[in-house]
Amino acid sequence: MAGNHSPYGTISRGDSSRRRRKRRDDTIRTILAVVLVCVLVLLIGFLGVNALKGNESTNKDNETNSGEEINQNGTQDSTEGETPEATEEQTPEQTEEPTEPPYVPETVTKEHIVWLDAGHGGDDWGSAEWVRNEAGQIIDANGKATTEEAADGQWVVREKHDTLDLSLLIQQELEARGVTVIMTRTDDTYVHRFDRAAQANESGAECFVSIHRNYMLGDREQCGIEAWLVNEITRAEKPGKEKDEDLTGFIFDELTALGDKTNGILGIFKETDPTQDISVLFRTNMPAVLLEMGYMSNDSDNEKYELYMQDYAVAIADGIVQWLKTQE
Repeated sequence: MAGNHSPYGTISRGDSSRRRRKRRDDTIRTILAVVLVCVLVLLIGFLGVNALKGNESTNKDNETNSGEEINQNGTQDSTEGETPEATEEQTPEQTEEPTEPPYVPETVTKEHIVWLDAGHGGDDWGSAEWVRNEAGQIIDANGKATTEEAADGQWVVREKHDTLDLSLLIQQELEARGVTVIMTRTDDTYVHRFDRAAQANESGAECFVSIHRNYMLGDREQCGIEAWLVNEITRAEKPGKEKDEDLTGFIFDELTALGDKTNGILGIFKETDPTQDISVLFRTNMPAVLLEMGYMSNDSDNEKYELYMQDYAVAIADGIVQWLKTQE
């Protein structure tokens, strides 16, 4: 035979070996390329995962911050929304007048002595007013209407009690201001009017203030505070008396400042008949004033006297101290 011919041509042994090596190299390169691609894919995937995790963490932080801002904004919005209601609730406090500073009484800078005379006492009742109901009937301790004879003098408002109660309060107020106070009486004791004046003259007191209450028989409308001083003849004979109007003026200024806590100041009165002058005024040597602190025959005066007795005491004490300071 001349030789077999492959339909694909003739292939030598050397060509076959080179082709095998080429296929092997191609295969190796292909494998390496695949491996490289896989490594790249894995690397890209790893980086992508980390990037996603970073984004998620950032998103969470942003959400947290956003949530806090929302809460803050929400709180602010809510607060702003509640402002009118809160304002309404706080309005009474905001419009409430500022609290006044505590009252500090004016004190004297030198030693002063005042004689304080609680009118009447003991068997001397002074004026008296039966306790009555709205119909004007006398009532007993149980609130039942009775007769004056049945009451037997047990259920009456007596001037001697009212004057002592107020005088004791004035004493406290004066002593708190540094004034030495001498009292005619500190309990329900009778002291003769001549003795009151004589004892005061011996005490060295700079002024004499007598506390009383008024009464208008048959007139339950008359009301108000008034003062009595010695007449002009006595004032001319006793040089120490000329200062009594100044003393009374200071006291009246303070009582007037109480406004509707009193039923007004009726004025200063003097006896025109020297034989009718009031003993404690006529017989004392120092400036002296007798204060009639409202009418026991007037319901309004009685009510105010009971409600504002402490205010009366402060006012009278302040007036006396202001006058004393003019003597320093």
